[in-house]
Amino acid sequence: YSSGILRLGRFTIKTPFMNPQDGRMIPTIQQGLWWKQSLGSHHLVEVYGINAIAPRSTDAFFDIGRSIGTYPMGRNVDISPGDYGEGKTESDFVLIGHYRTQYQGLKLDLWNYHVDNVFNLSYAQLGWDKALSSHHKISLAGQYLYQNRVGQGGNADPSLRYYQQESAQVWGFKAAHHYRSNTFSIAYNRVADAGRFLFPREWGRESLFTFQKRERTEGQADAHNLLLEFAKQHDFGKQGQLRYKLGYGFYQWQDVKAVAKNKNGMPAHEQINIEVCYKLTWKSKNLQLKFLMA
Repeated sequence: YSSGILRLGRFTIKTPFMNPQDGRMIPTIQQGLWWKQSLGSHHLVEVYGINAIAPRSTDAFFDIGRSIGTYPMGRNVDISPGDYGEGKTESDFVLIGHYRTQYQGLKLDLWNYHVDNVFNLSYAQLGWDKALSSHHKISLAGQYLYQNRVGQGGNADPSLRYYQQESAQVWGFKAAHHYRSNTFSIAYNRVADAGRFLFPREWGRESLFTFQKRERTEGQADAHNLLLEFAKQHDFGKQGQLRYKLGYGFYQWQDVKAVAKNKNGMPAHEQINIEVCYKLTWKSKNLQLKFLMA
């Protein structure tokens, strides 16, 4: 219907934390209801009700609780191995709400993810763009995430519980300068010391400003991330489009043995990514050749 979408069945969604992910022959797929409605030219509302998920690279749909723990589970806060997979997490549905408003260079996105009996995650992102000339533009953005345990955190037994701590907070900012087809950006994210930021890796990649491919901040607490990026794009008309990006990230995380703040035992590290993408626009609009070196 006019300016709206209503879907019932199976589909892929692109949200900040639940999405198809990258580079997979079989992406993450959801089952349920999806309603999207534009309210004039400045407002958008979305609602998702999901009762089953097929995690990336799998060939079957699982109920919500069973889909959590398909991949390695890390450590509990008491250093014992995580054991919330194989159906031990009790959850029947995920509800997602999204509201967007934008006006004269400002854009605000508000998201809420409610995972039955496990956790609730609220996320806000505010962005601002300003054209300085016909070739120059700057953009600034901030994001904030608050997460808290819901019900039993997945299981009444603490040793089998997915969400063991009470809450977590993440905040960050990003600044970028755009000149013609060149973009230089600097971004920072801080995971507070309140608790580990958790979101099932089976459901999508995170949209933190300092995210780089093959890197995840999920499972961290009391962490600092810094990312510098340079991106450039060349348009060749009917012959295609070439994009490349160079990123340098610095991830200051807690000791690998401090599992209460480092669920997956990942060390502090520096990461350099080189990405190249060539998109064919002649005869084929969907074929892309990609190269990634991390």
